[in-house]
Amino acid sequence: MKQADGNQSTYVNLTPNFQGRVGDSRASVDLWFKRNGLPLDLTKREITFSGVDPQGKQFNAIGFAYYNKPGADMQAGRVNFYFPAGTFQTEGQWDPNSTYFTVKDDKGKVSTIGVLLNVLPNMVEMGINAKPFETDLDRALAQFKSYMADKQAEVDNAIKEISALQGTVQALDSNLDVYKNEIKTNAVPTKIEMQQYVDKLMSATEWSGDLNLCTTPTTYIVNSGASNNPTSVNGNCLLYVKGNNDLLSQMLVDNDQNFYVRSCVAGKWSAWREQVAWS
Repeated sequence: MKQADGNQSTYVNLTPNFQGRVGDSRASVDLWFKRNGLPLDLTKREITFSGVDPQGKQFNAIGFAYYNKPGADMQAGRVNFYFPAGTFQTEGQWDPNSTYFTVKDDKGKVSTIGVLLNVLPNMVEMGINAKPFETDLDRALAQFKSYMADKQAEVDNAIKEISALQGTVQALDSNLDVYKNEIKTNAVPTKIEMQQYVDKLMSATEWSGDLNLCTTPTTYIVNSGASNNPTSVNGNCLLYVKGNNDLLSQMLVDNDQNFYVRSCVAGKWSAWREQVAWS
């Protein structure tokens, strides 16, 4: 291969020595770079390929130059270049004005030379489309985009969960405010009030006097000697008083489990009546 400096006015025809086929995977061509008729030392230099295929599709290949075949010599400018899989997708001649090899070093482009490249049809797999060309950078970018899409989905799900939790917390705060307002307005009993109510239910007043005077709605323990007691059993009877000033009822249970009831209307007590429990 001869070298053309600065432009692509000189073309090297690869056809006599190399013609790829559609669908080739890592097809290789042996190149020999020279400058002014002398071998070009490729030490610390990189060989790249750029081209436009017969369908007008642009291809770029970087990092596919090797020195692993017989005759390859880096210092002598001899290199084996492997076209990446998927490069040859359609038969025909590549655009000579846009198809070339480039030699680069750490300072940039050293030189560029145009090539005439022809691709033959795939005689083995006629009619089967080749896999689209994809560089390592394209694959890495696609993998990165897929990774970021997955992470974005995780973030979106986390945001939804947080929003749901916020809604639950707001609902609890609202209920708590309602309860606080009810307590402030005495709509619900406080802990102390509930304790007092329970203590009242569990307590009883001892009484030894006239049962006609037991007019406060509560529970009494009737001791021996109490008057107007309907039972012959003395002491330790339970008297329950219910009602108000207009109508009171007394219910008495003695130690023999006899049950008596009477009422007081307009200050006048009725006679005691014993209640019979059928069994």
